[in-house]
Amino acid sequence: MDTFLQSVEVPTIRATLQMNHGRANRSLDLLKPAEPYDQNTTKSLYTRGCAYLLAERPQEAIAQFEKVVNLRNYWPPDLIVPFAQLGIARSYSRLHVRPKAIAAYQELFILWKDADPDIPILKEAKAEYARLQ
Repeated sequence: MDTFLQSVEVPTIRATLQMNHGRANRSLDLLKPAEPYDQNTTKSLYTRGCAYLLAERPQEAIAQFEKVVNLRNYWPPDLIVPFAQLGIARSYSRLHVRPKAIAAYQELFILWKDADPDIPILKEAKAEYARLQ
């Protein structure tokens, strides 16, 4: 079977399912086989960032989300990049680092400047941003 599928795709799906049940640490364990591929794939990085955030480890989440954002030039239309930016904003907010959280939300809104304003996640992000003001 395909190595990438077995090392990245399947563990990422399994990790997401574990997060849906609140099992962040199990999710992180499942993502270990994907680590060698972190240099050029955003899915496992983003999923790992979400797991760290769920595990109340926002500093580690930021590191993963920043890796995703840094890959934006690797595949410019990657839709995961804005979600990683939102993850950075939420992580800084959890750390109570208000200026960095505000800056991260502002960067998100630049990325989504042409998005439909009625998209639920964008509304949610704007509400989170407003609470920081």
